[in-house]
Amino acid sequence: MVKRGVTFVLCCIVGNLISLAALGQDIKDNIKTIVKAVKVKYDSSYIGAWPKNLTVKIVGSRNFIDYKLIDRAAGESIKYQPNTPVNLGFGASYRGIGLTLGFRTGIVKEYEKYGRTKSFDLSTEIFLPKITFNIYGKYYRGYYVTDPAAILNNYTANPYYIRPDLRTGVIGIDGEYIFNAKRFSMASTFSQKQFQKKSAGSPMLGAGIYTILINADSSIIPGDINNATFFRGDKFNRSNIYSLVVNVGYAYNLVIHKNYFASAALNLGEGFSYTTLSNTVADSRNDKVSTQLDIAFRLGVGYNSTRYFVGFQYLWLFTKNMTPIPSTREDFDLSSYRLTIARRFKFRQKTIDRTLNKLTK
Repeated sequence: MVKRGVTFVLCCIVGNLISLAALGQDIKDNIKTIVKAVKVKYDSSYIGAWPKNLTVKIVGSRNFIDYKLIDRAAGESIKYQPNTPVNLGFGASYRGIGLTLGFRTGIVKEYEKYGRTKSFDLSTEIFLPKITFNIYGKYYRGYYVTDPAAILNNYTANPYYIRPDLRTGVIGIDGEYIFNAKRFSMASTFSQKQFQKKSAGSPMLGAGIYTILINADSSIIPGDINNATFFRGDKFNRSNIYSLVVNVGYAYNLVIHKNYFASAALNLGEGFSYTTLSNTVADSRNDKVSTQLDIAFRLGVGYNSTRYFVGFQYLWLFTKNMTPIPSTREDFDLSSYRLTIARRFKFRQKTIDRTLNKLTK
């Protein structure tokens, strides 16, 4: 019996080892397939790179999340906008590895009129040869109504209706597959590791998943709104939106006299969203699954040479979300304005590589 038990255990161990080996081989094969799928042999007459250069840059930016409630039946809308400052950042990159540190400046609208917005932003972009990823991690607290006199009863106070308690958050990721990655580079406009030598474009196919959270200490819709039928008179102070979309688009890089460029990319998406409107005080909730539309747009213009890069970039994501209340929706505008000034320095690659190897040991 003991021998049979030992034999059975040994057989199990050998079987498991064989299974693990097969599984390991499957994982290796899958990794090779993925690497092959995203690897690109660039057409050197269209795309170039500066792998041996150290790039130092200054970045000025301003980011927004605009929140709008629309009721088509009532013919009314409320737009909330944050009062965000201009951010200034300093960074450096080498061989695709970089770091940028930023801080808020004092360049902002008057707090007395527009209120104060506190924000936290960890959004980033990742440019692979055939795939571009956008990762969103945003939190904003403090908004103002852009046109209070048009929607509130006898509003004569501060020029803008301020909501320091209104908070929005966006967590999500989307990506686009670039079909003509051999000749078209998205990174040439929005990072400094590549450059477009000749004009080219590419169709794109992508998908995204997002979570949008809105909440306030009191009703998101002001109590003294002049149209009592707006959003059916519901007084919710929290809204959660979970969405999944698929999008198609096209991007093009126009190169003028070798060093000047203009780039644009447009994606149109449609999918499904699950939206909840809640009143945490009355402990009530209304929810709905519906279709969602979104638009993503990128624009970039500037100058690019072996030594200098000066570019302006604009990124915009618009989402249109239907709510559980008939004929109403919540719209979001996520936008970012950036001005980048960069200088490239040539170094001996062996010296840089030796330093990086020492730091990573």
